[in-house]
Amino acid sequence: MFALRHERRVAPLGWWPWRRARGFPGSGERAAVGEGEQDCAGLACPAPGRTEARAPSRRPAGHGGRGGLIVVLEPDSIAQSACLSAGERADRFASPARAGRVLKDADPGARVYFDAGHSGRNAPAEQAGRLRRAGAASAASSDGVFSNVSDFRATADEVAHVRAVLDALGGPPGLGAVIDTSRNGNGAPAGGEWCDRAGRRLGRAPALGTGEPGIDAHLWVKLPGESDGCTGAPGAFTPSYAYELAR
Repeated sequence: MFALRHERRVAPLGWWPWRRARGFPGSGERAAVGEGEQDCAGLACPAPGRTEARAPSRRPAGHGGRGGLIVVLEPDSIAQSACLSAGERADRFASPARAGRVLKDADPGARVYFDAGHSGRNAPAEQAGRLRRAGAASAASSDGVFSNVSDFRATADEVAHVRAVLDALGGPPGLGAVIDTSRNGNGAPAGGEWCDRAGRRLGRAPALGTGEPGIDAHLWVKLPGESDGCTGAPGAFTPSYAYELAR
């Protein structure tokens, strides 16, 4: 189940690598991660034990109810669910639907986006089917989808991917997408290698109002310099890797 207590700040609009990697005041972007074992590849950082989604006793940290909260909900939890049994997938897909409703009930101004994987993973129609089961086509829990979290896929490829996913998903008008552009400036490395790969660069700066229809924001969900586990401990900020991405 979704554990609202477990959240992490993503890079705020205007954030750059020479700022502090954690704790820099932002405008409310969050990646919310609460699924235990959310990644079938076993690559995601451990999450706390599952708990029933419920109305929070507090606003998400650092938000204060000002509106404009962006929630990137459960990266990899939907795209990488093929290893689960049918019953486990049903439980998995019910969780983000509940979480989206809880978050939007707690803050009607929050925008909640669901996991669309990335352009190199599942076909858009397959991903849309999973997202539909997870509540991503319901305005009560969802504002659309996100893609490319912690990956390197080129922005143009991700724009095409999320538009195809949204077309296949259906749902109410106005569903949009956010794309993680934190380290996709040189596109994906050969062979799909992913762990702190050399030769990658920062992508487009975080921004709302991208000028591209259906694309609500470019965000740096994966903080530039945050290690996958090869240049440092998983999740640790590695200055040398941040510098390589920024130069």
